[in-house]
Amino acid sequence: MTLRPMSLTRKFAVLMVLFLTLQGAQLWMGLGGMARLGEEAAFINAAGKQRMRTLLLAVLARQSRESDEARASILEEIDRYEETLAVFERLASENESLRAPAAEVRAAWESDLKPLLAGIDSVDADEAGVLAGEIEALAPAQAARIDRLVSLLEENVRNDSRQLTIRHTAVIGVSMALGAWAVILARRKVTTPLRRLVAATREISGGAYDRRVAVSSGDEVGLLGGAFNDMAEEIRERTRELTVLQEAISDVASSLEIEALLQKLVWHASILVRADLAALVVLHPETGEIQYFKSSVPPEAFPVKTLPTGRGLLGVILKEGISLHVEDAAKDPRFGGLPPGHPPIRNLLGVPLILRNKLVGELIVANKEDGGSFTPADESLLTALAFQSASSLENARLHSRAVEMATTDGLTGLANRRAFEARLEEEVDRSERYQHLFTLMILDIDHFKNVNDTHGHPAGDVVLRELARLLKAAVRTVDFIARHGGEEFVILLPETGGTNGREVAERIRARAAKTPVKLPDGTEISFTISLGVACYPSCGKAAPDLVDRADQALYIAKQSGRDRVCLYHETLKAQLEKDPDRITAMLNENVESLYPIVSAVDIKTSFSRDHAEKVERIAVRLGGALGLSADEIAALRLAGLLHDIGIVTISDAVLNKAAPLSSEEWEAVRRHPVTGAALLEGVRMLRQIVPIVRYHHERWDGKGYPDGLKGEEIPRLARILAVADAYSAMTSDRPQRKAWTAEEAREKIIEGSGAQFDPEIADVLQRISGENGGR
Repeated sequence: MTLRPMSLTRKFAVLMVLFLTLQGAQLWMGLGGMARLGEEAAFINAAGKQRMRTLLLAVLARQSRESDEARASILEEIDRYEETLAVFERLASENESLRAPAAEVRAAWESDLKPLLAGIDSVDADEAGVLAGEIEALAPAQAARIDRLVSLLEENVRNDSRQLTIRHTAVIGVSMALGAWAVILARRKVTTPLRRLVAATREISGGAYDRRVAVSSGDEVGLLGGAFNDMAEEIRERTRELTVLQEAISDVASSLEIEALLQKLVWHASILVRADLAALVVLHPETGEIQYFKSSVPPEAFPVKTLPTGRGLLGVILKEGISLHVEDAAKDPRFGGLPPGHPPIRNLLGVPLILRNKLVGELIVANKEDGGSFTPADESLLTALAFQSASSLENARLHSRAVEMATTDGLTGLANRRAFEARLEEEVDRSERYQHLFTLMILDIDHFKNVNDTHGHPAGDVVLRELARLLKAAVRTVDFIARHGGEEFVILLPETGGTNGREVAERIRARAAKTPVKLPDGTEISFTISLGVACYPSCGKAAPDLVDRADQALYIAKQSGRDRVCLYHETLKAQLEKDPDRITAMLNENVESLYPIVSAVDIKTSFSRDHAEKVERIAVRLGGALGLSADEIAALRLAGLLHDIGIVTISDAVLNKAAPLSSEEWEAVRRHPVTGAALLEGVRMLRQIVPIVRYHHERWDGKGYPDGLKGEEIPRLARILAVADAYSAMTSDRPQRKAWTAEEAREKIIEGSGAQFDPEIADVLQRISGENGGR
């Protein structure tokens, strides 16, 4: 059995009863003691008189011989003596210590004095004198007996006074203890808890909403503390809700992208009212059909877009525009069931999104956390969030429309130039981050001016729209198409290299040439397009450079007869072959131009595509294994890319010749290191790599070219580059042979160690190849 804790009121009531009881006892003891002391004092007084009366009787007995008046007085005093003895006996009956002395006084009186005194009245004077003598002899003894009785009585008085003092002191002590207990109880149970309560109230008012008071009793103060804690928890929860609501409204209001706004709204709704599930339905402003749906459940598991308006629990809100609170959804007759795999719905709370008195959607939460129920406070919070979110949704729609208008070409429906420039920057950043390729093509309608001049501008618009449709049908969904201006269009092909980019461009060109366009007047015309293609990063690593180089390729396509595709590499290759010194000029203008230059040089041969990049990678690995400094490795990297730059002056026929070269052709090939070094000599930022490029075909035994250097006369970085160049060439197809395997190439390098190659570097190649599985 559990006892209920005593309340504070009951505790103080008990204290008061005890205190009053003690005071009553003290009063009773005081009154009783005073009465007893009064009686004892009266007894002492009477005893004193009795002693005097005893002596007086002796005197009266002597006088009785001569005076009848004395004899009469004796009789009166006998009566008084009897009355006093009766008082003695009454007091003695209450005090055992007085009984024997009182009895002696009575016995002596009855046996001696009283008979003698009574006999005086009946005898003559002589006999009265005899009796008086006897009385005088007995009176002192009787007085002594009375004195003993008085002494005992005085001792009793002293004892009673002492006992009364002790009792009063005890009562006062207990009263003081009860008072102290009351003070301590008041301090512990009232004052201190109330002070803590006041301090906690101040802390909570200052924002410390997690502050609580310790509740250690079940009395009124404890109940007050418990009520305070409940209130503090309620304040904390309401404050949390208002904070979450404010953050949610602010977060949603700052979102101008519709998808992001919907996702945030669903997330904030579930956090705000502590729900496991949340969903948002947005209606189309014109048709009233479901336009957007966002849920915390994967969309494939909740196909709410198929829900007809007015059906099911969600449909009730959409149809009636009212809040809906259902505690047992499964038992509600309006519940339309759930798709397979959807989490069960226990309870549900939905509120409408209303903007300018028009229903624009609904916000729903389901399954209150920890099995609880949604409250009116939850509904108020969700309604406030929905009210604010309706305006934010409208703002996002307006922003989306504005962005669409600002980034969409009104004629073709494609992205416009502004959108293209932003997307190109994004693609450059993404490709740089993940080391991906992409292709940019710029295309232009051939002789478009003639279409406008002959058939009018409306006909030209028809051609532009038809080309836009054709382009969208010809590329992937991940590709990006935009109208660049006039009759010029651009296409971005993510993760697509130059070869595949050319194939796509050729396919588009051919499809355009085969697609007639029907004009408004019924006339059918044909048109062709020209395309310029540039690739990242080989044609450039900056967005403006890529656009410029694709545009240069388009210009060459136009100049070459139109209705064709031209890659920037091919354009640049032709320009560099015609004017090799342009290499120096381009590199001085921007050292990043080395990438398109290297790519243009690489395509001079059918077998050396990406040869420069391969040599660069091998050389850098060798340099790292040899412990080169960061500056030396940077120089190796540049030299690896530019080591064959001199072959720009050699004809493609010689470079791709399968038969043995003539002496003149061989001499031209042997000059390319010198030519490359000369071109780089004029580039101030690249002069440190000139010796590496010039001497990378020298041999360890002195039989190389161009200067026949031997051993350590050859710069160390050039010796490293020689091994990397030879290994790359051996593992690539050549006009005279197929590529060797990595193992065969390593064997050839080892065979040439000490003759063609530096033995140390040849050994390092063997070692690092073994560490990388033979690669």
